[in-house]
Amino acid sequence: MTGVVKFWNPSGWGIITPHGAKFGDRDREVFIHETKLPKGVSKLPEGEEVEYSIFPGVSPPRALSVQLLGKTAYVPIDSQKRKAVASGD
Repeated sequence: MTGVVKFWNPSGWGIITPHGAKFGDRDREVFIHETKLPKGVSKLPEGEEVEYSIFPGVSPPRALSVQLLGKTAYVPIDSQKRKAVASGD
């Protein structure tokens, strides 16, 4: 399966949105913990495309392993930039 890193928490976990998921389809989002990352990788950059496998029969879905594909699907912006864009500054 492939998807995009939606969120990464500095405490060592994140959320992957699968390709093909519709906006707001949170039931398909996949939880990933840093212990499932490849050796030498300590975090997943938001907006990066990844390939992953999931634990079978577990709900909500959890990633069993993940590999970075080396592509950026989008570049996240920080909250200050988001406010400026929203206000038209």
